[in-house]
Amino acid sequence: MELKLGSARARDDQNRWVAIGVGIAGIVAFFAGCTVPSAIIRATPEDWLWPEKRAANILSRDMWGAGVRLLQVADPRRWSELARASRIRSENDEAIAACERKALHRKKPVPCNIEIKPVDP
Repeated sequence: MELKLGSARARDDQNRWVAIGVGIAGIVAFFAGCTVPSAIIRATPEDWLWPEKRAANILSRDMWGAGVRLLQVADPRRWSELARASRIRSENDEAIAACERKALHRKKPVPCNIEIKPVDP
């Protein structure tokens, strides 16, 4: 009878240590999974664009769309100013190109006339 009782205690101790080991392994794996990929990404050459690609992947967008989304969220006022400047540039592309050619020819700044269309607020 005593032999069976000792064997049951040893089995319970062994099960407890296995559970503790599994818990510690889980915690270590969790922290390694959180830190190791980030460390690897930071260690890669910058021209591989891994952080940018990872951010785009997290946002479920292509890199351009992810960049736009980040700009919109980071500073909505500056994003709207940038979008407005882009619109003005594209609407006046020919006039600006002519002014750039004139400035290049004269080798100094030149005045440039562009049209600004009204925008709905």
